[in-house]
Amino acid sequence: MIRSILVILALIAIIWGAKYINRQPPAKKKRLWIQVAIYGTAAVLIVLALTGRVHWIGAAFAAILPVLRTLLSYTPRIFPFIQPWFMRKMRSQNVDAKSANTTILHFVVDDSGNMGGTVISGPHSGRKIDDLSESELLELMQFCQQDRDSHQLITAFIRKYHPHLLQTKSRTQSDMSESEALEILGLAGDYSKTEVVAAHRKLMQKFHPDRGGSDYLAAKINTAKDVLLDLL
Repeated sequence: MIRSILVILALIAIIWGAKYINRQPPAKKKRLWIQVAIYGTAAVLIVLALTGRVHWIGAAFAAILPVLRTLLSYTPRIFPFIQPWFMRKMRSQNVDAKSANTTILHFVVDDSGNMGGTVISGPHSGRKIDDLSESELLELMQFCQQDRDSHQLITAFIRKYHPHLLQTKSRTQSDMSESEALEILGLAGDYSKTEVVAAHRKLMQKFHPDRGGSDYLAAKINTAKDVLLDLL
């Protein structure tokens, strides 16, 4: 009975996961399927090792594979001196696509209209746009407000692949009052732009999804910042 329930739950998880992956941008979809293959292979080898069907060295190797892949994705951020080479490599892979370079983004649109690219400066420098979570995309869009071209490009990407983020952002911002925004950021009625930015940064460091927070909390904090800055 328990085994049947576990099998059913596993099938539901697989179906949900497949639907989620297929909704992603093409470049991200490919990387996610590769991740599924790597983690799936690792899980199978570990199970076989635990049941004595494969030597433990095989299981150890399988367990290391996902870690190595994750470390490789962060290599440009860990070793900034290789970032120019990394950026040249990324651009050479998109020679058949239309690209646009701004102070923040290297943006690419292929012949099929698929969008992607790489962040070249800012909080997510060196990472592919497709790999950013929804809260990170909103954070990047906030950062891109300082450069009109960058902001237009990242907004176009979000509108194509995550349109609900723009709808949620617009609806939440229109519904949020000044007093609510002040309460979220922990500020008093008399505030300055510097205080808003500092309070926002402090909260994002604490509630960012990468630090145990959630996309919802990050979106609320970002919205509170927008509401107060718009009122200054």
